[in-house]
Amino acid sequence: MFFATLAALALAQAPLPPNSSQALPPGHPAIGGAAPPAAAPAPSTGNLPPNHPQVPGGSGSGHIPTTAELIQKLDATPGLKTQDRPFEISISIGNLYLGEARYADAKSFFEAALAKAEPVRAFWLAQKKALGKGMLPDAASVGCGESPEAQQAPLFDKAKAKLAAKDVGAAVACARAALKGLEELEAELGHVRFLLKDTAGALSAYDRALETNEDNVDARYSRAALLLDLKPDDVASLQKVKGELERVLASPVAFSHAKQARRLLDRAAQGLAAGGLSKLPVAQGPELQHPAPRPPPMMAQAPMMGGGAAAPNVDPSVMNALAQAGQSPEAQAKVDGIITTGEDALAKGKYQEALDAYKSGMPIAPNNGRLRAGLAWSLVKLEKPTADRVWGVALQDADAIGKLSDVLEAKGDAAGAKALRQRLVQAVPTMADRFAGKL
Repeated sequence: MFFATLAALALAQAPLPPNSSQALPPGHPAIGGAAPPAAAPAPSTGNLPPNHPQVPGGSGSGHIPTTAELIQKLDATPGLKTQDRPFEISISIGNLYLGEARYADAKSFFEAALAKAEPVRAFWLAQKKALGKGMLPDAASVGCGESPEAQQAPLFDKAKAKLAAKDVGAAVACARAALKGLEELEAELGHVRFLLKDTAGALSAYDRALETNEDNVDARYSRAALLLDLKPDDVASLQKVKGELERVLASPVAFSHAKQARRLLDRAAQGLAAGGLSKLPVAQGPELQHPAPRPPPMMAQAPMMGGGAAAPNVDPSVMNALAQAGQSPEAQAKVDGIITTGEDALAKGKYQEALDAYKSGMPIAPNNGRLRAGLAWSLVKLEKPTADRVWGVALQDADAIGKLSDVLEAKGDAAGAKALRQRLVQAVPTMADRFAGKL
């Protein structure tokens, strides 16, 4: 049951490569991740070390590397996994490997990022306990707000300086700002460990995520779903699962998989009443799904991507190549063609054809609002179990969804355009004015 739920990991992002060695049950949806969003091109910051292989996209090459080329160069970097690097860059590299379904490599870099963050996390937990119920100031008000320089290491330095000045509230606020991205990373590591069949490690990651933030509904739901699968006839475990899912559904934090959580809760309650899930008939209906991780920190947040100091021991040309991926005119032209193909298919009611087109574009431009809008509407029309999750991501650019409705209407799909607008307005009521007379 739980393994099947992990299909949601892919559909909002990139499909699993056909040659992946990951064994899935017959007919199971593909599982994979997306390459991290690309940042604006950055100029090369220096020459390659002696005898270093030429990096595609390096100074003077004029070549924008593919993801496969980037991975190849990362693989060729000596001692890459043992080098010391900032938290943000480990996440960026790990996410790139995740996008290629190289889960073991992704796990290595995610765990390196967690190790880098551990002193900050320990500091934050200790000082938060010391602060108790004291007022926590806004991070920006104490000089730890959002900025291109707001990376973990300098923010942690500020937190320690605030504590030295005996301003515990400011220290906690700065330390929390330094941990941006950690909550999502901890849950995502749980997913990756599960894909590697390390269920104990997955549970440990979810436990850690909840220690960092007890309101992490994704981690709480994931832990409950995994426990339900691992101990289906353990009454004490079923009782814990029931309580965890009740807490997820009672949380004020937005959770796109509430419907799935309710189905799991019903199943756990039925199992408790029967004395174990094995005593119940096989569950019917759509597959239960696991919440996909939130997008990891954008590559632009890494020091090399934002124009700051180069990451220690990481070749600048490799990081610059990562930053430039997908930014060429050729890549943009390809994305535009994919969008047109998808919109044509949607207008003709060929939803699977549209879905296939949009999925082919996600690895190239995962943050493109028009791609996300079309992908989400394809899944909705096909009634896929991941539709709600992807729709929630697409809503980050409601205007792109609105433009898709205009395109569908212009291409002759008036009914589809109206249905799309109505769904959009239900989620974003402020869009109603834009569609006056068209609802």
